[in-house]
Parts: sequence; structure tokens; C-alpha cells
Amino acid sequence: MAASDATERGTVRHRGGVRSGTLPRRLLTACVGLALAAPLAAGAGAAPSFAATGEPAADAAATRTYRPTPARATQDYPRYYDARSTLAPWAGRRCHADAASTRAVVCEFATTTARHTIALVGDSKMGMYAPALIRIAQARGWRVLIMTKSACSFSDASIDRSGAAYPACDTWNRSALKALERHQPDLVVTNQYMSVGRLPGQTRATETAMEQGLASRWRTVQEMGIPVVVVLDNPGPPTGDVYPCVAKNPNRPWRCSFSATSATAAVQQRAAARAGGVGIINLRPTLCPGGVCRAVFGDVLAYRQGSHLTNTYVKTITSTISSKLDVALRDARAR
Repeated sequence: MAASDATERGTVRHRGGVRSGTLPRRLLTACVGLALAAPLAAGAGAAPSFAATGEPAADAAATRTYRPTPARATQDYPRYYDARSTLAPWAGRRCHADAASTRAVVCEFATTTARHTIALVGDSKMGMYAPALIRIAQARGWRVLIMTKSACSFSDASIDRSGAAYPACDTWNRSALKALERHQPDLVVTNQYMSVGRLPGQTRATETAMEQGLASRWRTVQEMGIPVVVVLDNPGPPTGDVYPCVAKNPNRPWRCSFSATSATAAVQQRAAARAGGVGIINLRPTLCPGGVCRAVFGDVLAYRQGSHLTNTYVKTITSTISSKLDVALRDARAR
């Protein structure tokens, strides 16, 4: 069963936060035989055809169109951004916190019979996967809690924003931890954009500090009895956005592809090894087959802004995320 956009916006309900020692293996057991086979867009993920010159053959008959259109790419974001929580004490607040917000807002998406709860915590790079994870949760009878804030890593390391300290992110982080203590989900799934941070007493942001800050934060969550899964950050285009390039090259979208790695993903992997017992979801092979990050898959535009994926594309890889989540659940454990 796939969640509609209306379900993604959600009607949130207060259900209390009692947890009974549930571990990811119970989540895994609960979903045996229920892995979601989300329908992929026609041609999505299919290898392009190459001409004798080694370049893909362009369709000369008509100009190709994409979902979303390049002109609407920046508007193709998760619908929960516009939703408002009805959970006490966050009622009326926007689900995705802006840069100025200091209080973590919890929004709920659930069936009335949900027995297990997962929490999505982090910045917009976590939030962009919410549509797929909500669909997976619906199919498996799980409840989803979302706590995201613009440009704010879920970490013990402080980060800068626009070249200046970002104390609102530090305050939000403390608020998010309190919300997790209150609701006690069965699993936390997290992701982020930033690769560098500062620990107390440090003046320069480094990858080492972010690695240490992530590991210590994940251990704190594990010590609450809540296992952690990290979605490794996906690479972004080295210069500019992808969608203007696709608009200029609709019949030759390969010109907009790029080869890149994510420094943040490497930091996250080291942090997971340092913390221990953290499950990992790596989507780079899906997004960048053969090391080439494709601008489009079939008729679906993959990127909206920078490395952010379009809402439409994320939905087409729901089944892939579902399978990788199952593997990650086997590795994730609480302390």
C-alpha cells in the first residue's frame, strides 16, 4: 500500500511514548513478507542506450519531458514540510523547522494500529527520504515520527551556517534528544549534509570533530535503548544545480550527469565504526550506477537543489530503500 501525498502531509495524533524494549529485530520480524514493492516509473533505473561514438543516442523525434519538469524542480520537495503538528506540545508548529527555530517539532504519520515506531531525525537531507520511509511504514504497520531542521546536523558537534556560528542548531539538538526520550521510538534513522563541525573549545570545524560528534550522539541514543540507522549522504553536483542543465539538454540529459563522492558519507561511515552497532543504508550505487550520478532516470528528474533529490524520484526508489533498511536493521543495536 503506497502513501498518497495526503497521507504524507498526515493527520498527526498524540499516542503517548511508552516503549517496551522493542529492538530492530522485532521490526524486521514484523515486516517479513511485507517488503514494499513500490512501482517504478517507466524506464527508471534502466541503462541508457549508447551510440557508436560512445554517447547516448538522442531522441530526435520529440523533446523529452520529465517529472517534475525542470521549471518545477525546486517545488518538488516532501509535502510534510508544509504540514503542522497536532501533537502536544507542538500543536500548530511546522513539521520542518526553519533555520531560526530552536525547538524540535515532532510530527506523526501512522496507522491507528501501529505497534512499532521509527523516528527520522536530522536536516533536510534526512527529510528528503521521508516520502519513501512513510510509504514503507504504512505497508508494515509502523508509526513514523519526524524531527527535522533546516541545515542542522543531529550531532554533538556544533556547525556553522553561512560562515557564522549556528547556536539555534545546538539548542534544537538538545530539544530533539528530549523529544526522543519522551517518545522512545524503536529506531532512529538519521542523515545530514555537513561534513565538518566543532567540539567544545574548538575554533576550527573539522571532519574529525564531526566524526566524534556523530559517534557520541549515536551512542547517547543507543544508551536510551534506541538503535540507530544512518542513511549515508549522497553526492551532489560539483558546480551549480542539475535541473537547469536538463532544461537546456532535455534530449541529452547525460550531459548533466556527474562523478562525485560525498565527504559527509565518509565521515558518517567512520562515525558508525567508532560508535559500533549502527546500521548503514548506502544509496550511492542506486543514485550513481558505475560511479556516474545520473541527472534523470527514465522520465524522472533526480535532483531539485544541489544534492537534494526530487520527491518524485525518492518515491521511485522506495523498494530499494525498503530492502536496504532490512539489511541495516540486522546491524543496528541498542546498548
